[in-house]
Amino acid sequence: MLRTESRPTSIPPLPGPLDCCAARIKTLLGLRACWFESFPFERTLPRLERDRVVLPSAEPGARSYAEWRPGHGVELPVEYRGLTLGRFVLVPDGPTCGVAIPPTARGYAIDVARRAGRQLGRQLAMYEPCTPADRGT
Repeated sequence: MLRTESRPTSIPPLPGPLDCCAARIKTLLGLRACWFESFPFERTLPRLERDRVVLPSAEPGARSYAEWRPGHGVELPVEYRGLTLGRFVLVPDGPTCGVAIPPTARGYAIDVARRAGRQLGRQLAMYEPCTPADRGT
């Protein structure tokens, strides 16, 4: 008997692993708060990278960076194969744009976000958002 698996057509919520990653990043960096946000985003935030903090450019539909305040936090992108799936929002204890985070701790947090992106991307790849008829096949 040949058994075939059908792919689910709706994506279930994925908070568990991402909440664990957010808690780990919060502890690693000594943050006041850290959470995951799915793409698209309501506002632009400075982006934390391994050796710098990148100020965002204007994006259609998102609040301008000019409205940014330190309490809004900085973003740590969650990507899969170059596609932005979401971000962790990092809110430090004190006012900073992220440059006060030590490079070693920053590198560990980026690695956690990279692994989260791979895990989330693989999970999302299991779901087929449309039927073959929707694709014209």
